[in-house]
Amino acid sequence: MYLRATSRLQTADWSLLCIGIGNSLRGDDGAGPAVVQRLRWKLNSRPIEGVATRIVTQLAPELVCDLVRTRCALFIDADVRPPPARLAVHAIQADPVVPATPCVGHYETPGRLLGLCRRYFGDAPDAYVLALGARAFGYGDPLSPALKALVHNLAEQLFNALIHHPVAQPLRSWNPWSSAVSRRTWDSMISTADNCLLKG
Repeated sequence: MYLRATSRLQTADWSLLCIGIGNSLRGDDGAGPAVVQRLRWKLNSRPIEGVATRIVTQLAPELVCDLVRTRCALFIDADVRPPPARLAVHAIQADPVVPATPCVGHYETPGRLLGLCRRYFGDAPDAYVLALGARAFGYGDPLSPALKALVHNLAEQLFNALIHHPVAQPLRSWNPWSSAVSRRTWDSMISTADNCLLKG
């Protein structure tokens, strides 16, 4: 999906923002941050222009300041809905935001953050949730072995996809529903990490 020519996001600082969400002290809940941390290590050795990363314990309104600076956002998070150690990919739509709704909480949803972007800045980036199927959330526990393997493979495939499809170009390769070519690219990335693409 291409953004409108008049969109302020055409002049965004970044083409892609990867946000790892979760608590690394709660077992599999740390999967999102682990993916982004591994991606950071790869980017440190081979920087890619236009890619930014963030690691957060939970979503908060402050992230809007980053979201309005990017053309595409990936929210990477552990989730109990996909099968264990499997990956589900969901496109996100901006939620309507009522003007009187306070924006002071520190628990938000991706859709609401996009809604805040649209309401207060006039537009929102394309966005997806990459949900990693998780089950173990014990205090102090490490990632479960199966999810640890998925974290490693997903970070590798994200990095490889960025290398072969520079995000400075139009972001069709990040939209699995936009064209046959990009669908093959996306399916290949996901199948290598997980052998299964679950669309929401």
